[in-house]
Amino acid sequence: MGQMEQSTGAGFTERQQLARNMAQMQLAYESDQAVIPWIEEHAKDFDDLVKRDPLILEELAEEKTHASAIEKVKKEIYH
Repeated sequence: MGQMEQSTGAGFTERQQLARNMAQMQLAYESDQAVIPWIEEHAKDFDDLVKRDPLILEELAEEKTHASAIEKVKKEIYH
């Protein structure tokens, strides 16, 4: 049997939650903002994107697709 990932309270697996958190920290760093103010400003847009495209978290978690997923997130959030 395969290993099951534990789900967080938000319905994300631990891997997805980590990808979400790391992406938000990366985007805050790249925009030269502290993490908390960045999250306060952009978390709703980020979460809306995840609701529309749930696979984005898997793309963010994978090394092969991370860079293109970050660009997709930037386009959606900073439109």
